[in-house]
Amino acid sequence: MKIDKSQIDHLAKLSRLELSVKDQTKFVKNLNDILGYVEQLNQVDTKEITTTTQIAGLKNVWRDDVVEPTDETSKNEIKNNIPAMEDDYLKVKRVL
Repeated sequence: MKIDKSQIDHLAKLSRLELSVKDQTKFVKNLNDILGYVEQLNQVDTKEITTTTQIAGLKNVWRDDVVEPTDETSKNEIKNNIPAMEDDYLKVKRVL
């Protein structure tokens, strides 16, 4: 598959980019080079290759959520540092 100037114009229009003639020419060449390289990769025989999904052996490490009781002092310290409260609720600016 070859990319031509009309396809670059179409992509530029879709992405709302203003490209100069020099940029259009550069992108035609660069995209054709990339597609040529991808075509080379597509010709490689990978039937005997197993799929690799993770090479480093890393796993997600999750910890259990533990509810730690807070003492009344720390609750009061938090309430004292709150800018505004109304009926035991935090009062914050409206978020739209």
